[in-house]
Amino acid sequence: MDSATNETSERERLRSLVAGSFDAFYIVTAIRDKQQVIVDFRFADMNQRAEERLHKPRAEVIGKTMLTLFPRGEMAPFIARFAAVVESRQPTEEETSVAVTGIDVTWIRYHMAPLGETLAVTSRDISQQKKEAAALLASQEALKRSHDELELRVAERTAELQASNAELTAQIAKRRLAEDRFTRLFESGLMAISIADTKGKVFEVNEGFSKIVGYSREELLDPAFDGLKLTPPEYAEVTARNRALLMSHGVVPPHEREFFRKDGSRVSVLMGVALLGKTEVLVCATDLSEFRRTQAALGHAQDQLRQSQKMEAIGSLAGGVAHDFNNLLSVILSYGGMIESSLTEGDPMREDVVEIVAAGRRAADLTRQLLAFSRKQILKPRIVALNTLISGLERLLRRLIGENIEFTVLPQHDLGMVEVDPSQLEQVVMNLAVNARDAMPDGGKLTIETSNVHLSEDYAREHPEVTPGLHVMVAVSDNGCGMDAATRARVFDPFFTTKGPGKGTGLGLSTVFGIVKQSGGHIWVYSEPGAGTTFKVYFPCANAAAHEPEVSAPAFVAPSRGAETVLLVEDEERVRTLARTVLKRHGYHVLEAQSGGDALLICEQHPARIDLLLTDVVMPRMTGRQLADRLRSVRPEMKVLYMSGYTDNSIVHHGVLDSGINFLEKPLTVETLTSKVREVLDGRVLK
Repeated sequence: MDSATNETSERERLRSLVAGSFDAFYIVTAIRDKQQVIVDFRFADMNQRAEERLHKPRAEVIGKTMLTLFPRGEMAPFIARFAAVVESRQPTEEETSVAVTGIDVTWIRYHMAPLGETLAVTSRDISQQKKEAAALLASQEALKRSHDELELRVAERTAELQASNAELTAQIAKRRLAEDRFTRLFESGLMAISIADTKGKVFEVNEGFSKIVGYSREELLDPAFDGLKLTPPEYAEVTARNRALLMSHGVVPPHEREFFRKDGSRVSVLMGVALLGKTEVLVCATDLSEFRRTQAALGHAQDQLRQSQKMEAIGSLAGGVAHDFNNLLSVILSYGGMIESSLTEGDPMREDVVEIVAAGRRAADLTRQLLAFSRKQILKPRIVALNTLISGLERLLRRLIGENIEFTVLPQHDLGMVEVDPSQLEQVVMNLAVNARDAMPDGGKLTIETSNVHLSEDYAREHPEVTPGLHVMVAVSDNGCGMDAATRARVFDPFFTTKGPGKGTGLGLSTVFGIVKQSGGHIWVYSEPGAGTTFKVYFPCANAAAHEPEVSAPAFVAPSRGAETVLLVEDEERVRTLARTVLKRHGYHVLEAQSGGDALLICEQHPARIDLLLTDVVMPRMTGRQLADRLRSVRPEMKVLYMSGYTDNSIVHHGVLDSGINFLEKPLTVETLTSKVREVLDGRVLK
C-alpha cells in the first residue's frame, strides 16, 4: 500500500474518532482585517456532538462565521480568546461559563490547538459536574456548619471547664505564691522570724533571728531551749500585757524592746507578734542597731549642713560689709595719702596723717581677710608644686614660729600638682603655722607634711562638698593645748578667737577656710584637749601638662600722669568724687556718671574720643560688665578698666578673673588708681 493510501486511511480513521467523540469538535479559521487583526472565525468543520451542542445542522454552520451565526456581544469573548491562542501558537485548555442564545450548555471545558491560522477546538459540557460539585460543596458547608456548631458547644463547655480549672489553679498558685513569698521572706534574713508557743518553746526560726540573738538555729530548736530567757527581766510586765493583748486581739502591734544575746549583751529590736492558731505565735523583729547608726550619721550630716549654712550666711554678711567698707577706705586712704604728700617732713600734722593712713591700710588688710573668708576675692590660680612652695617658705616659717618650737617638714617626693593662687596658698600655710605656734606658748613640735591622698566615695558622702578622687594633702600638726568640741565647732568663724584681748583678730583661720573653699579644696581639723591639733587641707590633683607655666613680667613703674579722656562710672558718690579728683589732678579729662544709664547717655552725646571706661563692677540695674558690652559696639577703640572691692559673677568664674579683663581692686589709693589707669591706656596689660 502506497503512502497516499496510508495517509487517506489515517485521515478517515481520525475523522471517525472525532465524529464519534463525546466531546464537541470544531475547526475554525481566523479572519483578519486590513490591519491583520483577527476579527472573526469561520467554521471549517465540526462533528455531530458539535451540531447537537449548537442546535444547528452541519450544513448551516460550515462556511459561516461566528458573528454571522451568533450575536456579536455573546461571541466577542470567544473570538478574543481564540485569537490570543492563534497569535501565541500555544495550545490552551480552559473552563468557562456559557451564555449564548440557543445553547443550553452552562459550563464547558474546551481545548484549543492552533494549526497556523486554523484552530482545532474540543469542548465538553461540564455543567452537570459543576452542579454536582456545587451540591457537594453545599453539603460540605452544611456539614462544616454543623461541625462548627458542635465545636462551638464543645469550646464553650471546654471554656467553662478551663475557667473552673483556672480559678482552681489560680487559687493554688496564689497559695503557693504566698507560701513562696513567706519562705523567701523567712529565709532572706531581712527580718528576724520565729514561731513558738506562749510558753517559750521554739518551733521554727530563720537565719535573721539567729543573727540577732547570737544562737544557732539548732540551739534555738533544741527542745531543752527556753525561749523566755531571751527576754530581760524588766520586760516581764510588758510581756504579760502583750500576751493578754495577743489572746484578745490576735496581734501585738510593733513595739521597741530588747533581747538578751547569747554573749549576755543586749540588742534593741522593733518587734511585732501575731497569733497562729490557738497556741502558736509568730514573732517578727528588726534589728535597730543599723537604724541607730544611720540616725547618728544623719545627725552628723545635719550638723555639717547647719555648719555650712552658718558659714555661708556669715560669708555673705562679711562680703557685704567688705564691699561698703572698701568704698570708705578708698576715700580715707586716697585723701589721707594726698594730704600726707602735701605736708613737709617737719609739719606737726604729718605724723598724725601718717597714722591715719597706716590705720587705713590695716583696715584694708582686715577687709581682704573678710573677702577671703566670704570667698569673694579675686584669685590668680596656676599650676603649683606644693613641696616647692613650702620649701620656699621654710626659712620664713622658722623665723616666724620661734626657736623654742621644733619644726619638721615631711614632703612626699612624688607629690601631685595643684592649681591654686600661690600667694593665697602661702597665706594658708603661714596662718596655720602661726595658729599652731600660738597653741604652744611653752614650746613644742610643729610638723608640716604633704602626701597624695585618694578621697573615697564614702568620704565624699560624709563630706558633701568633696569630689571623690585623687587629692594633694598638706597637714599642719602641733602637740599644743588642743581644742574641745565646742571650740572646734567655731574654729573657722570670723572674729572667734581663744586668745586674750589684743592678741588676735580672729580672722586667721576664717581666712584659711575661705581661701581653701574658693580654691576648690577641703579642710578638716582634728583636735582633743591636751592632745594637740592637726589641720588637713586637700586640693584636687591637677594635670600639670594641660597648663602653660606662668612667666612673670619684668617690674615696671608706670608714669602717673596723662591727658586722655576717662569715662568714670561709680554709684558711690564719695568714691566717684575721689576718683574724679585724683584723675583730674593727674591731668586726665574726666566724664562722670553715677549709673550705667547715665554713662550710655554721655557716650551718645560726647562728640570726641573717649579713651578709657573706668567702671565699678557691682552697680544697681546694670553691672559694669553689661555696660562695657553695650558700649563696645559704639566705641570699639575705648579700653575698659573694672574696679571693685566685692565682685559679682559678671567678671569672675568661681573667684577666678575672666580672661582679657583689666581689674583694679578696692580700696583705691592714689598710687594704685593712677598707675593702673596708665598701664591700661599704654596697653601694657590685657585689653
